[in-house]
Amino acid sequence: MADEAGSLPFDKVIVKVDGARRELGPTELLELPLHLRVRWLLDDSLEFFRAGKPVDRRLALAALREAQAGALQR
Repeated sequence: MADEAGSLPFDKVIVKVDGARRELGPTELLELPLHLRVRWLLDDSLEFFRAGKPVDRRLALAALREAQAGALQR
């Protein structure tokens, strides 16, 4: 999934769960189980960043969907 991570519009994700903040890279996020990523998305627990600046959530999610679709086609 490294190829998909390189094409994403973000280079860091902050996950907020139970008051704790965890920093993940794109590859780390994509390697997590889908059910966990979906839960975090529904709970609004993810923030996306590129070079330290916030990335629009819709843009990040659209890119994640494209990356997943590309991975499934291979």
